[in-house]
Amino acid sequence: GFYLTTLSGHEGPSDLAYDQLIQYVKDLFETVLSAQEVEFNNDTSEKHRTVLIDNLGISSTNFKLDDGQKKMLYESGRKHTAEFLNNLMGARA
Repeated sequence: GFYLTTLSGHEGPSDLAYDQLIQYVKDLFETVLSAQEVEFNNDTSEKHRTVLIDNLGISSTNFKLDDGQKKMLYESGRKHTAEFLNNLMGARA
């Protein structure tokens, strides 16, 4: 499978303010994803069969990506998938 995560460890802070329902829902969704990350990190069997793709600190609830961000995420996915496959093939040789 594929797993988007911040490999650099730099996630942006929430800019939640009073009376921002949509931002609250986005932050709640991010919290759910963080809980899944804890589960993923505790299950070593998942790590061996999952491509970790760096999300470059771009939130999974950011639906207003510019073309540069889209290209960077695409390249990150391509790079990490190629590394995963190369490591997998090397392990089988």
